[in-house]
Amino acid sequence: MAEHGVFMTRVVTWNTWWCFGPWQERQPLLTAAVAAQQADVVLLQETWPEQAEAVAQACGLAVIELSVGPFEPSGTDTEPAGTLFGNAILGRADQTEAMGSTPLSSAGDGAPRNGLAVRHRGEGPALLLVATHLNHIAEASSVRSQQLDLLRQWIDQLWPQGPVVLGGDLNLVPTSEEYHRSIAPRWVDLWRQAKPGEPGSTMVPENPRFRDIDWMAARNGPGTPAGVRFDYLLARRGPEGSSGLSVKAIDVIGGAEHGWPSDHLGLVADVSIVDHSEQFDEQRMSTCLTE
Repeated sequence: MAEHGVFMTRVVTWNTWWCFGPWQERQPLLTAAVAAQQADVVLLQETWPEQAEAVAQACGLAVIELSVGPFEPSGTDTEPAGTLFGNAILGRADQTEAMGSTPLSSAGDGAPRNGLAVRHRGEGPALLLVATHLNHIAEASSVRSQQLDLLRQWIDQLWPQGPVVLGGDLNLVPTSEEYHRSIAPRWVDLWRQAKPGEPGSTMVPENPRFRDIDWMAARNGPGTPAGVRFDYLLARRGPEGSSGLSVKAIDVIGGAEHGWPSDHLGLVADVSIVDHSEQFDEQRMSTCLTE
């Protein structure tokens, strides 16, 4: 969507909770909730190939990037769909291009961790979108910092200039050491930019998928709202502090109105890039799309 040189991209990020809980019951709820957002790009975590394909088809999108690895969890309620676990990025096949993936070392964490990227170009300049899912162990602050630093280095090599959105389940809260060390100086937190006075919790105690909620207060620390904010959409901060992006709207999705499809709530955001050139005509768009 474009208006006066402003080009909008709608992005969803969601941790699907793999095959935990009553996963077969949850799948149609998740698919419907994602499809309802009418997103241009969808970042999925804890997904597997068949789920990613089903969500993509429901959204009229394609699986552009997928990075999964073997996973042998305990605690599933029923037989899981398989043994693969990872991240996926869905997008419009004619607007979104795979840009590769990178592994992330995650000591002590039994799940495969990685970052993966796509280039999306709708009606305006290109935007790099990256999906990731960081180490889940509460005490692994230094590991998450290292993972964020590795992701930033990889992104800077892959896409030295131009706007970037990094999204996913970072398994950290905004009061954490790793947020202040590896996010605040280098990234613009789109939730805080758009809604600085709201907590934006993406794991909440009223979610009936939880069997235990005591850990939430421990992760958040004293004096913080109920629930934790683990899921983020971040824009890369440039040398002068700006990101080249503006967030027009951002919301949590996937609560009671969608039947609680996951233990996480998702995020949906409309981000914009302003093209500052005097002209951005059809010929130039055609050239960009065929680069």
